[in-house]
Order: sequence, then C-alpha cells, then structure tokens
Amino acid sequence: MEITSEKLNRNLFTLSWPVILENLLHTAVFIVDTLMVSALGTVALAAVGLSGTLLWITTSIFSVVMVGATALVARYCGAKDSELARTAAGESLLITALLGSLLTLGGFLWAREILTLMGAEEGVIQLGTTYLRIVFLSISARLFIFVGSGILRGAGDSRTPMQITFIANFFNILCNYLLIYGRWGFPRLEVRGAAFATALSFLIGAALTFWALFAGRSEVKLLPKNLVRFHFPMWRKIFKISLPSGIEQAVMGAGMILFTKIVTSLGTLSLAAHQIVVRIEALSFMPVLGLSMAVTTLVGQSLGAKETLLAQRSVERAVRFAMILMFLMAFFFVAIPQFFVGFFKPDGNVMVLASICILIAAFEQLPFGLVLIYQGGLKGAGETQSPMFVTFLGMIAIRLPMAYLLGIKWGLGLAGIWIAITIDWIVRLGVIYGLFQWGKWKRMEV
Repeated sequence: MEITSEKLNRNLFTLSWPVILENLLHTAVFIVDTLMVSALGTVALAAVGLSGTLLWITTSIFSVVMVGATALVARYCGAKDSELARTAAGESLLITALLGSLLTLGGFLWAREILTLMGAEEGVIQLGTTYLRIVFLSISARLFIFVGSGILRGAGDSRTPMQITFIANFFNILCNYLLIYGRWGFPRLEVRGAAFATALSFLIGAALTFWALFAGRSEVKLLPKNLVRFHFPMWRKIFKISLPSGIEQAVMGAGMILFTKIVTSLGTLSLAAHQIVVRIEALSFMPVLGLSMAVTTLVGQSLGAKETLLAQRSVERAVRFAMILMFLMAFFFVAIPQFFVGFFKPDGNVMVLASICILIAAFEQLPFGLVLIYQGGLKGAGETQSPMFVTFLGMIAIRLPMAYLLGIKWGLGLAGIWIAITIDWIVRLGVIYGLFQWGKWKRMEV
C-alpha cells in the first residue's frame, strides 16, 4: 500500500470497508445469539444479552495487546523493516496466549459470581452462568483473532480478517440454528446451544487467523521462530503502548459493570430493553469504527515513513467522512426507531422502552463517532495515554454519576441512563479534540 496524499481517500476506503464488515461480523456473533434466543423468552434474552456484554468487556481488556501490535507493525512496515515487524507480531501473540489462559480459568470458575455481582435475577444468573462457562473455554481463541487481525491490519491487510470473520460467523449462525432449536436431528440445547455455537466459531476463526499469519499473504509472514523465542525488549515496547490502553479498557470494563448494575436494578424488563439498544448502537457505529482502525494504520505507517503532515491529514479526512455517516445514523434513529427494535421481536413493554432509548441515542451518534476517529489516530501514533485519560474522565466522572442521578435518583429510569450516555460522549469529544490539537502524538517514539 502506497501512503501518499493523493491516495488518501482510496487508502481510507480500501482499509476501512473490510474492517467495517469484520467488526459488523464480530458484533453479529452476540447479536445473532441474542436474536435467536429471543424466541425463548425475556429471561433468556436478558441472560444472553448480559453475558454478551460481560464477554465484550473482558475481551476488550485482555485483547489490548492488539493496540501495541497494530501500532508497532504499522510503524515498522512504514519504515520497511520486515524483521522487526515479524518480531513485534510474534511477541504479541505469545503475550496473548498467556493472557488468554488466565482469562479462561478465571471466567470459567467465577462466571456465576460475576453475574451475581451484576445484580441480575436468579433466572438470568442460571442461564447466563451456563452460557458464560461454555464460551469462556474458547475465549483464548477470541483474543487470538483480535490480535492476529490487528497485526494484519498494521501491515495494510484488512481484507483477510474480514474474510475469516465471515466464515466464523457463518458457522455460528448455522450451529445456532441447529443447537438452539434442535434442527436436523441435533439436540435442542437452547441457551447452551447458543454458547456452543459461539465457542465453535471462535475456534474456527483462530485457526484461520493462524493460517493467514503464516501463509505470507501480507507484508508480515511469521516464521516458527517468531512464536518460540521471548524477545523481552519488544515486550517492553508492546506494553509501553498497550498498557495505557489496558488501563483504559479496565476502567471502561469496571465502569460498564457498575453501569450495567445500575440498569439491572431497574428490573429484567429494563435490562432486556437496554440490551436491545446496546446491540443496535453497536451496529450504528461500525462504519466509523472501520474508519478509526484504518486511521490507526495510516497514522502508524505515515509516522514510520516520517510523514507527520500526512498522518494529520488522514485523521482530518476521516473526521469529515465520520460526520456524514453519523448524521445519517442519527436521522434514521429519530425517523424509524421501532423498525430497528422490531428485529428483536420483544414484547410490547420492552418495545416501547427500547424505542424511546433509541431516540435518545440519536444524539450521541456524532460525538461518539468523532471520539472513535481521534482515538484511532492517537493510538496509531502509539499515544495511548490520552485515550486512557478521556475514558477515565467520561466513564467515572460523567457517565456513572449521571446515570445514577438521572436514572435512579430523579426517577427517569432507562431513558435517564441513555441521556447520561449521550452527555458522556459529548464531554469526551471536547476533551479528546483538544488533546489531538495539542499534538503530543506527533512526537511519539516507539
């Protein structure tokens, strides 16, 4: 991939559209599970929805090595240093294997305790524990997919991760159909069936990612030696970039747990409605998330080639595209909220409550999208401390107290909680824009 001003729009499009599809497919794993178990009732819907949120939180925390891997591989590829790029990739995967083992053990042993901590009702806890324990057995594969995809994107290959995720999701949907409802002679396992299908899709995706990294389709072709030696100087570089993102995700994860606990205190109906809105929201920002990841690669490779001005232009161009995309999403959220909620086939009360929250979520679309772009640019430069600070400020100082105040204290319920989310993203945008303009990221060394 040639990094030039003339090809900036083309590079953004070439890198982002496969990432958009890839992230849609990653999100679709839990959305499909939620959709297909919704026919089993509100309790099953709430259990799988809550479990999916917890899995997303833990995966986000433990896959932060992806940030360092992408930034370093992009920087070394920009500098045309293939050996260092392979070293960064191999060491990132070794770290991921260690973290994945810890997460598998902890998640399996403490699944019920985590759900109890969330304040869920007993029926939700029972079904959610079953779902979580099965999926946690394959969570290392999920981490491997994320980090491996980050390596490929850092090298400028965003199509292969998208293709792998498509294949994995196909198996997830097929196995969901067979195992949840007991089709074609398979046993009817209901929530357990959804969990087994998700676990299988993770394993298939990890195997294909492993093959892609060794097949040499990108600029980074791993060799066996890259996975058996411990290059600790590279570990320091990876952790230097990834650790602030790890703290950021841990803060976000802890905040989301407390935030979801506030939601669960409103009852199963509000929890079910909230999970529907969260799934719809996740889909709405996928195009901009793809742009954000494209910007991460472009900024990293531009800085590696000593093209600081081009790195800044990449972010500014992505901001323009993001504004258009998020304005469109906001319009559709206001115009047809019940259309989106209707896909989940909720009962009448859940339908009404979720539709109200979708209307509120329309106002978070623009600030949410722009925050993602600026974060992608900063992380591509290896400047991960600013996104960490912004996340801490938004989650701890804004979202949690505002959610409690509006949702519980002032009695606005789930609608108040979504107003708090919107205020959070508006504040984050103002702060991260200022940090980006300050320009510390231009002086980062890796």
